[in-house]
Amino acid sequence: MARKPEELNLGGGELTKRVFESQVYHWKPTDLYHFPLYFEDAPLERYGHTHHELVQPFVSAHRFGMQLIGLPYQMTIDPILKKTYTLGWYRPGEPAPMLLYQVPWNTEAAAVQAGVTTGLFFLVP
Repeated sequence: MARKPEELNLGGGELTKRVFESQVYHWKPTDLYHFPLYFEDAPLERYGHTHHELVQPFVSAHRFGMQLIGLPYQMTIDPILKKTYTLGWYRPGEPAPMLLYQVPWNTEAAAVQAGVTTGLFFLVP
């Protein structure tokens, strides 16, 4: 049977009431933004989700290569001067689950990617 701590009697007198003015706080989100990060590795850079130390450089190089190849697609989805806010990410210290981030499908972006790839194929001998 677990022992409980003894109850401490702090006195039987009446407690005095505190008088606080009512406070209303209106939160306004920050207007701090940046332009799109086309070569971001969010799981690694934001949350520290890494692979084995011998494998991580190759995973990062592969991700960079795929992002470089798909740059026209990404630039169609997120134009160069589009304001991007950091609100909505997990905060520092919060447990961040391992997620698989997928590129959203966009038909216009796929057509631009196909056009750029075809153009580079015929341009470079």
